[in-house]
Amino acid sequence: MARGLEEAKMDDKLAATLHSSRLLPEHWKCGKHDKTLLKVVSEKGISFLDGMSSNSDYDFQDFELSGEVLFKRVEEVCEFFKQLN
Repeated sequence: MARGLEEAKMDDKLAATLHSSRLLPEHWKCGKHDKTLLKVVSEKGISFLDGMSSNSDYDFQDFELSGEVLFKRVEEVCEFFKQLN
């Protein structure tokens, strides 16, 4: 139970901190799309980001973002977590 609450708090903090990114469209949901983005990178590798735009398998069909923009987003999210330590 406590783990779920901690994850929810982290999602809220992540969303509040990172949603101001100028890279993202307004309908980007940090808790949902950032997690998916990191999962894709861990499973498929960085090069897969070039094919993510409009990818319905990962619920990215509503986004027209380049692999470069998605890579920069991965960097932002990673930097966020590095600063937590």
